[in-house]
Amino acid sequence: MTDQELQEKAKQENVDLSELPAEIIKAFENDYVESVRNGRLIYSQKFYQDMYKYIKEQKMTYVQAYKKCGFDVKALGKDRANAAGKRAFAMGKDGSLWRIQPTEMDATIPLNRMDPDMDDAHRMAYLQARCMYLEAELEYEKEKKRSAYQEARSRLLKMMEEK
Repeated sequence: MTDQELQEKAKQENVDLSELPAEIIKAFENDYVESVRNGRLIYSQKFYQDMYKYIKEQKMTYVQAYKKCGFDVKALGKDRANAAGKRAFAMGKDGSLWRIQPTEMDATIPLNRMDPDMDDAHRMAYLQARCMYLEAELEYEKEKKRSAYQEARSRLLKMMEEK
């Protein structure tokens, strides 16, 4: 990754590289890392899927799998590698590793503009996300009406007091 690409990724993820140690910056360059929050690496879903494959199918240890994903275990530590491996294995075991999360979908796209070639897993995630989005919009509209009603009521009461 070039320095400019790294700067752009940091800007996009709202990460201040000047506050990070060199080993975390190096790890942030890895495509498996989406962001850094409070010194913690935020890994992609693809990272956990690949870690799980290395652990389950290739019988690698967590540390070996972490290294295979391109991370410097000496710099980042075995504890971090083991924690990531445990998370990947747990996600594989409970099935969440391959599930599409609603948060990955753009719920602002109306149903009639949804990709018709979307597979069932993506369609389900989109529909869940769309429901959550519309529920939030409905609550917002209800709150606007309540506020308008309260404001009108306050004005009316004020007018009545003045008479």
